[in-house]
Amino acid sequence: MGLRYETAWIESLLSGVRQMEESVTYQAIIRRGEKKGREEGREQGLREEALRMLLLAAQPKLGAPGKPIRAALDAITDVTRFERLAARITTASSWSELLKSN
Repeated sequence: MGLRYETAWIESLLSGVRQMEESVTYQAIIRRGEKKGREEGREQGLREEALRMLLLAAQPKLGAPGKPIRAALDAITDVTRFERLAARITTASSWSELLKSN
């Protein structure tokens, strides 16, 4: 902005933004966004940990997953699906069989 507009105009524009940041409504919007961000981060962390644990538990029996299997695992977003997969590791003879069973 500073290359295109005069400093005085920019200052007057930004002063309104600073006042808005102090409003109760603005603060409520920020808090809601922070809460949503924490929830999404928590869900992502749980998903990543579920995938990590599934890989750790299944690799001794099924070996390392190939690229197509890894892509399929990476596409799973539901933690409960990872739990169902983990429960069937002992009965699956391959990654493909494990994924088909769910």
